[in-house]
Amino acid sequence: MKNPLFKRLPYILKDEIAKYLIIFLFMAGSIGLISGFLVADGSMIKAYNDSFDKYNIEDGHFRLNDSLSKENKKALEKEDVTIYNLNYIEEEVGSSSTIRLFKPRNKVNQVCIMDGKLPQSKNEIAIDRMYADNNNYQVGQTIKVGKKKLKITGLVALSDYSALFSKNSDLMFDAIKFGVGIVSDEGFESFKDAKIYYNYAWTYNEKVDNEVNASNDFLNVLVKNVSGIDDYIPQYANQAIHFTGDDMGGDEAMMTVLLYIIIGILAFVFAITTKNTIESEAPMIGTLRAMGYTKKEMLVQYMTLPILVSLGACIVGNILGYTYFKDVMAGMYYGSYSLPTYVTIWSGDAFIKTTIIPFIMMVLINYGILMKSLKLSPLKFMKRDIKKAKKNKKTLVLHRLGFFSQFRLSVILNNLSGYVTLFVGVLFAIILLMFGMDMHPVLDHYQDVVVNNMTAKYQYILNTPESIDTTAIEQAFQTIPQEFRDSFLSLIDDQYDEMYDNYKTKTTGAEAFSLYSLKTLPESTIEEDISLYGLQNNSQYIHIKSLPKKGVYISKDVADKYNLKKGDRISLKESYKDLRYT
Repeated sequence: MKNPLFKRLPYILKDEIAKYLIIFLFMAGSIGLISGFLVADGSMIKAYNDSFDKYNIEDGHFRLNDSLSKENKKALEKEDVTIYNLNYIEEEVGSSSTIRLFKPRNKVNQVCIMDGKLPQSKNEIAIDRMYADNNNYQVGQTIKVGKKKLKITGLVALSDYSALFSKNSDLMFDAIKFGVGIVSDEGFESFKDAKIYYNYAWTYNEKVDNEVNASNDFLNVLVKNVSGIDDYIPQYANQAIHFTGDDMGGDEAMMTVLLYIIIGILAFVFAITTKNTIESEAPMIGTLRAMGYTKKEMLVQYMTLPILVSLGACIVGNILGYTYFKDVMAGMYYGSYSLPTYVTIWSGDAFIKTTIIPFIMMVLINYGILMKSLKLSPLKFMKRDIKKAKKNKKTLVLHRLGFFSQFRLSVILNNLSGYVTLFVGVLFAIILLMFGMDMHPVLDHYQDVVVNNMTAKYQYILNTPESIDTTAIEQAFQTIPQEFRDSFLSLIDDQYDEMYDNYKTKTTGAEAFSLYSLKTLPESTIEEDISLYGLQNNSQYIHIKSLPKKGVYISKDVADKYNLKKGDRISLKESYKDLRYT
């Protein structure tokens, strides 16, 4: 039997077009946004994973104090690896940033040209695309690198610098103050005064099953054959390579959950809107049911709009996702990472998550609520008695409350389901707000925690002076068998501990090594802890007899830092007692 309610479809749509249009726009926008994100994310992750083979990314690299000799290179390559020369120099760009320059790469860690071309002459350079964007450089402009002015011929992405970490130990990369670039062989040699960092990459000739074990084995071979190792980073521990992939892979779950929360809210709004329409048309529904129309026909009538709107939103959302939003989301990744060019790939997983599942959610939620609303008899619809009473429901009698109080309470209880729905909606809205508002405070809190948990206000790294050449000593030490080397080092540690214990017993009961607090000058500045070490009788640097009766020796660094000179006075939180310190 033909349903006459279908004749009223244009009028229903006209009366409630605003509600359905808002739901359509929200659903299409949400699906488009998340679909664009998943498509861009999946396409870029595939491009990132393919780059390891496409650009022949290294399996690790090491840096030496001097160039690698041919003999040592041959000895290393006997371990079924291939060694590549990736020497670089670092130069200041103006006074605000540093750029790391490499020669053209043709065999390992190859370069993706994003715009322009690679440099050909000594006065040309190709710089990282993200570094160029952050510092407002474009192809054709001139950049001052050190004392030289170079013309930018291209914007590139180095496959081993998808995240611009200047040091692997850095907490976070900085693509504003650090960048990488490519210069020609002639241009590299033109930086005569620049310090050359002897950097070498290696790749395994055969695929390894366990990268950690393979890296440890190669390190042992490297230590035996090469001296002066300044840095050693296998690929799996290289943040400049793996930080990007780890970050991109972790965003998909969060965005998918966000989409399902939004679709759940829209589905309940749609269902409540349709339910209100049923309540307003209850007499007509009861009349039609009495005339022989089935509940299934009524359900089809009121499910038509939710299905059409959801289907249209899914189609429009996917179109927006694969066109506009895909480029927006890809731009967000390109604004954070130096990624190679990617090709958009149709993702079946993204289609299921952003189209099939949201559509099913919308249909099931509306179907469940409408089925419950249409279970009433035709007589109840005609009498507008659409509140289905529960069997054996006891009337709540509150004798001690006044009339108005009982009236208000009865209104609340009769509309309890509506209040529960409203509460759930507000709860979802709060969750959505938390997604957007909590990120900034969390980052600020993390920054404060890191600062407060620092072990010291000032941290220094002491390096061996470059003028000291320990190559011969290290090579001779490496010729000693491993078991004898271990015994020798253990003997030194034991002798030092015994010497220190003997020295402590000769003192007047106080420890030879003490920690005091030095008040900086002027006294308005903040106090800082410094270490005061007691001299041993056999000191090679300062003789006990040369110490003044009253006074203290301080290091040149402390004197320079606090502008102290001979004759100035400093104060300690604790007294010297009868000991002398330096």
